[in-house]
Amino acid sequence: MKKACWIVLLFFMLVAKLVSQPWVYDFGTGTGSVQANTVSEIFLPSPISGIARVRVGNAGGSINMENPGLSILGAETELRIVASSSTTMNKFQLYNYTPGKVFFTKFDILLGSSSGGRANSGIFYFFQGDGDKYSDSNIISYAQVFSGLQWVFGENSAINTLYRNGSQWLSLGSVPFSQSNVYTVEIYGNNTTASTVYDRNGNSYTIIQNTQDIWVNGTLIGNDLPKGEFADDANIDSFMFNGTTDDSANCFLDNIIYSNVLPTEETLPVELTNFTAAQSPTNAVNITWVSQSESGLLGYYVFRGSSCDFAEALRVSPLILATNTTQQQVHLFSDTELQASGTYFYWLQACDLSGLDSMFGPTTIYLDLDKPSLPGPVLSSGPISIFPNPFNPNTTIFYEIAATSTVTVNIYNLRGQLVRSFFEGTKAPNRYKIIWDGTTESGNDCGSGNYLIEMICGQQRFFRKVVLAK
Repeated sequence: MKKACWIVLLFFMLVAKLVSQPWVYDFGTGTGSVQANTVSEIFLPSPISGIARVRVGNAGGSINMENPGLSILGAETELRIVASSSTTMNKFQLYNYTPGKVFFTKFDILLGSSSGGRANSGIFYFFQGDGDKYSDSNIISYAQVFSGLQWVFGENSAINTLYRNGSQWLSLGSVPFSQSNVYTVEIYGNNTTASTVYDRNGNSYTIIQNTQDIWVNGTLIGNDLPKGEFADDANIDSFMFNGTTDDSANCFLDNIIYSNVLPTEETLPVELTNFTAAQSPTNAVNITWVSQSESGLLGYYVFRGSSCDFAEALRVSPLILATNTTQQQVHLFSDTELQASGTYFYWLQACDLSGLDSMFGPTTIYLDLDKPSLPGPVLSSGPISIFPNPFNPNTTIFYEIAATSTVTVNIYNLRGQLVRSFFEGTKAPNRYKIIWDGTTESGNDCGSGNYLIEMICGQQRFFRKVVLAK
């Protein structure tokens, strides 16, 4: 009887997992590489809905999970696709997720060389639709494409961006794509027989049938754009990225969100009470913001510009994860890349799990690089702080690494029993954080009391106490 109950419970848990919207896919923390003449459906982490597949042909290039990768894409793993040297396609595909006739897809993308710099030629594509080309190793059939984007590499870091309009590629206009920068792309698609509506930042937008809206870095750059040659009123359940023509061209991907429903929330679940910029003793700009509550929030991005026009701003931070707690949280990002004195403008983008974004700012600062700087902090391995402590329901464990090491954080009760373990993988020297929600490994709530936190960093061990007060 117990076995039957567990089977039924597992079934309902699986169904709930499949229908939950939206689906988030961020490549986890692992590393690895797929080289020539390889196809795999187990190389990438398993998505919540659908099947993830990679394919590298016989004309150069590779597909790589990298951690640490580019710091601007965050501290965890990102996917790097290296184009082939011919028309053969090296593909990352996610197919057969729960289908729908409308969709929302969002991803972070950086185009450039293998180090995030510049390449002079190569082509990358994004396709979304349905059909066998999303699960095989062949060139795309345009009859299977609802939404198609093409990025053509050029000299001097240029990127020419086009979209699939029926049977042809057309320019997407003056889109601010260039190499070496991260862009957030959002696509809202409607393949039904009537207009439909989605909500974004408290505003409602209409998409007429058989069209799509495309946003880049929070700006609508394609309104009601025609779709490709995809059949009317058909389901969409797949997307893919692929690269061709020159194996010096690379595409970095992270923070993918996909859904077969359109966002309908009207407000973003974050209450922000402070957003400031200040010059640090080491002549960086410290961006600080305070949230009184967060719920259903993916995280934050920081943008910087040299004028108050957000359209000219560039994203300068990786995704800074939200804590999703009703308690006050203080967030900090240090912009260390500035090379000249002057006035700078900063914006904060808060990203909801359902795909909604909200912008705060700008906040301004005059940076004086002629001011003598103080030596920066010297990193030492071990926990820095635990805040809040005591806590309920969440606490953040801040730690730093002085030398590249494998990190594991274990939490024990006073009986010496292991209640939760966080394997952080191999970390480069830097500062990091872990959020513990006061639950066990199996998801059960821990009781009030004292807990011991053990951090294992290479051959070193560190211990701190934390109090859960309910």
